[in-house]
Amino acid sequence: MNAPTPETPAPFPQKPTGSFAIDLWRVALGGVFLLTALFATRLINDFDLGFHLKGGQWILEHHAFPSKDTYTYTANDRDYIDLHWLYQVGLYLLYRVGNYPLLTAANVILILLVFFITFQRLRLAGAPHWLSAVLLSMVLFASEIRFQVRPEILTWLCLSLMLWILELKCDRNRDKLFFLLPVQWIWANVEGLFALGWPILLIFLISSFLEGEKTERRTLKFAGGSIALCLANPYLLRGFFFPFTLLLTLGTSNAQKGAINEFQSPWTLSDLYFFPPEWTLWAYKLFSFFLIALFLATRSKRKPREWMLVLFLFFLSTLALRNIPLFMIGCAPLAANAWRDLTWERARQAERTFLSKPVTAGLVLLLFLGIACRVVTGAYYLNERRYDRFGLGLDQEQQPVKATEFLVQNHLDGKILNHLNLGGWLDWRAPQKTFIDGRLEVMGQEFFSVYLDSLRVGGLPPLVEKFQPDILFFNPENASPWVMDLAKDPQWRPVYLDEAAVIYLREGYAPQIPAMNNDQILSDRKISLSVLQEEKDLLQLERPSAWSGFVDDFTKSPSYHLGLNALGAFYSLNGQFDIAESVFLENIRRTQGRYVDLYFNLGSMFFNANRIDEARLCIRRVLEEVPRKKMAQYLRANMPARAE
Repeated sequence: MNAPTPETPAPFPQKPTGSFAIDLWRVALGGVFLLTALFATRLINDFDLGFHLKGGQWILEHHAFPSKDTYTYTANDRDYIDLHWLYQVGLYLLYRVGNYPLLTAANVILILLVFFITFQRLRLAGAPHWLSAVLLSMVLFASEIRFQVRPEILTWLCLSLMLWILELKCDRNRDKLFFLLPVQWIWANVEGLFALGWPILLIFLISSFLEGEKTERRTLKFAGGSIALCLANPYLLRGFFFPFTLLLTLGTSNAQKGAINEFQSPWTLSDLYFFPPEWTLWAYKLFSFFLIALFLATRSKRKPREWMLVLFLFFLSTLALRNIPLFMIGCAPLAANAWRDLTWERARQAERTFLSKPVTAGLVLLLFLGIACRVVTGAYYLNERRYDRFGLGLDQEQQPVKATEFLVQNHLDGKILNHLNLGGWLDWRAPQKTFIDGRLEVMGQEFFSVYLDSLRVGGLPPLVEKFQPDILFFNPENASPWVMDLAKDPQWRPVYLDEAAVIYLREGYAPQIPAMNNDQILSDRKISLSVLQEEKDLLQLERPSAWSGFVDDFTKSPSYHLGLNALGAFYSLNGQFDIAESVFLENIRRTQGRYVDLYFNLGSMFFNANRIDEARLCIRRVLEEVPRKKMAQYLRANMPARAE
């Protein structure tokens, strides 16, 4: 694996003279790290946070590791292999020290460390600052959608460290192989994807054989020891083979893959699925084509391990959206290697005359600073209708914090039936055991399929009949068929509603809890039914100029309140059209008609209320701005039939 004298990489073309050019690209490179920190500084909205905190708490309180599910009443007979235990314990201890803001801060540090190691690998490849800035920015935009407080961030870190250690040995003959052992052990105890390290080690060993190098026993020893050390987990052999259970989750025939956004392939997405931000797909696909083109152009100079790494990590990225960062982080330095070996004169001329120039660095820096401003104001996320927001701590419009407090304060500890997304928080804070949460390998495919069948109109009653719950707990936007089913069922009454969750109680259970007070809900959000009198004006409101909104987004937080959509959706699906209309109209009034999707929400409500003239007015406005919006086309096509 190691030649006696390391091969010296071919030098990059001479950089432009003058310290200003070098310094300005260094500043632009610093801008990448600043933007990385800002992207990572976001309110915690990941639905798995709750069961990770609960896991850390349980382990420390019981001085043991769970072997059976202890969080739900539906899967408590199933085995629970908690290979996140080390991450969970660390997460819970951080929470005890600094509450939720410290969790965000720690995640920022981990993500910055991943990018720092990637930068060090780029330096090892000899990449100049301009190329490092470009490649790191591509990694950033393709990966930031996954900057959640999740153990997969440690998978990125462990993968980066492993590649750095192996590349130091191969390319610089710097022996840091001992560190493979703690890296692989930590990886095996924080995230179920730790087995990704095994093919990485194998790739470097195979490559050394194909290149005719003498593979040292020391290298084999540390590679084998790293794999064997994965047995040092609380579940021994069961933990060692756990990654193969996760492979079943990604199987093409698995119902869980079809229902979970992060398991969708970035190359086969359709309108049926969640669509990631445009920047994510553009950066990922542009990098993919750039990398493949460079490898083909320099194929005679590429080492076997480079080909194998690219093919392996790119294949992973084609399987699931969540694997895109693994490909980008792993392969960015390989792109730098290939660019170094490129002999195209046009590429070299572009580098000399444009790519490495200070004016280009200045433009890139301005772009980064502009995006940074929009990240801080929230406009960057809102432009893609994402729920991410800049800040420290919890996002209480996504985590059902107040709704769970309502359960606790009112001693509502009966059997609960909840939507998958809210299960993690219920594990953490609810007074009773949960129905389902995001630990899909624990829930099992059979049970998950039964649950999934309920998320269609008419699907909730059979689930209720089977499990006989006292409480229903879900977000109306994520489980709209449940609202429609419950609107026709007098056995259930809503008692609580906010932007994150609605709570229904079975008739006869906790009769002392009063019915939901719609007037109070509207008053708390400064919404009045009097806004209905402005309907005609608001429906015909002239859209503000795109330029004025664009400029404002650099300095002001947008007034669009995404959380109100959940409230409006609930009232619309529940047949309370006046209240729904007031919520949607108020959101339009506050945003001065800037966001066309608010008109689509209102048009859908008018359509369901059989107010076809108003629906036609709203949908016309939508299609004028977004002609290819399929749901709007569907509503327009069906309006004449509804009008009759």
